[in-house]
Amino acid sequence: MCLRNVKNPGREQELKVFWDRALTAGQQKTIGCFYLRGGFDYNKLTAKDKVLMKMLKVRLQKIKERTEDQQGMLDAYDKPVDFSDKENIRPLIEFVLE
Repeated sequence: MCLRNVKNPGREQELKVFWDRALTAGQQKTIGCFYLRGGFDYNKLTAKDKVLMKMLKVRLQKIKERTEDQQGMLDAYDKPVDFSDKENIRPLIEFVLE
């Protein structure tokens, strides 16, 4: 299984589904699989990306009962978010050095 550095509680199963679709069981045993979260700043997007994200925002705003993820995405339009953490790269470094 490719979940070496999941720092996102509750997401392990979602990531497992992703890795299972992307790699065979054999590949998962030999290939390093790492999940490194980034950030989102709407103001730094290109004009083209802003148009696409605006369409997503309109769609999310129409949802009456939003999930925590949906609400978090809407909130990120007004306040940039950054989930990156330099500590998260440690498992990758350890894997490379093995």
